[in-house]
Amino acid sequence: MSLRIEPWRGTTFRHVPRGAGPLDTTRAGLPRGRWNLPGEPTHYLASSREVAAAEWLRHLEDMGLPAGDSVPPRDLHEVTVSLQRTIDFRDGANQAQLSIDDMSKLVLDPVAARAFATFVRSALDAEAIWVPSVAFLDRRDQGNLVIFLERLDRPLADLATTRLLGQLTLP
Repeated sequence: MSLRIEPWRGTTFRHVPRGAGPLDTTRAGLPRGRWNLPGEPTHYLASSREVAAAEWLRHLEDMGLPAGDSVPPRDLHEVTVSLQRTIDFRDGANQAQLSIDDMSKLVLDPVAARAFATFVRSALDAEAIWVPSVAFLDRRDQGNLVIFLERLDRPLADLATTRLLGQLTLP
């Protein structure tokens, strides 16, 4: 058996600041991504609305937002994307091909996650990887699609379509 690098087309979700474009890549590669080092242009998409919302809440916690602070709503977009070379690391068989014993440990350690993604970018012929969401480690059907923008043959905007679904707000 070998590592499965396969085409993937489907619907994902992305939250962005109100009015921002969900395919805008001008801020890709900033130093705060779990799956990229500074300067590595990366775009993150969620497998479901629930993952998008949970990831937003996790980011707010990581930023240390004090309880009671006002948080501007985020736009939630549906993003349909078509990629040619994707590896699903939610799949235990693909994990085993790279001797990953516990993917959740890798996901929970941002330094290890960045190192792993850098390895995939440089050593494997992949445009994107599916990885478990920190918020849903026990659900293989949930995760994040991490797109390595420099590995795409065309701009992301040529490979995806979007539709605004509404806003994410805190109660």
